[in-house]
Amino acid sequence: MSAAAERARQVAVDFFAAMSARDLPRLQALLAPGFVMTVSGDHRFTRLEDFFAHSRTRQGAVRKHVAGFDVNAAGDAVVVYSYGTMSGTWLDGSVFQGVRFVDRFGLRDGLIATLDVYSDMAEFRPDA
Repeated sequence: MSAAAERARQVAVDFFAAMSARDLPRLQALLAPGFVMTVSGDHRFTRLEDFFAHSRTRQGAVRKHVAGFDVNAAGDAVVVYSYGTMSGTWLDGSVFQGVRFVDRFGLRDGLIATLDVYSDMAEFRPDA
């Protein structure tokens, strides 16, 4: 793996670690100006605080279990895909596990410019 690709992968690893710790300053340090996050259902966020508020209306605690990363670099554009499963609790306290996810990190100048989050969460929701 090239040095640029390894740095990009490390940014994704750092993002997951900071997200697990809910370390907002550390997370924000990884974001490029103009950052946009899009989650399933075409919900878009430019601030992680808004994403956290949205998530609190849909589920309780969530933990991502990353199975791997794929890094694609072409010139200045670097994209990191992470994939695995999620586990956690719903708002009613019931437990879920084995929910698949793929996160697509678009990096610019070594920072996360875009984050697209795809998952099967809707298939597991108690009200689905």
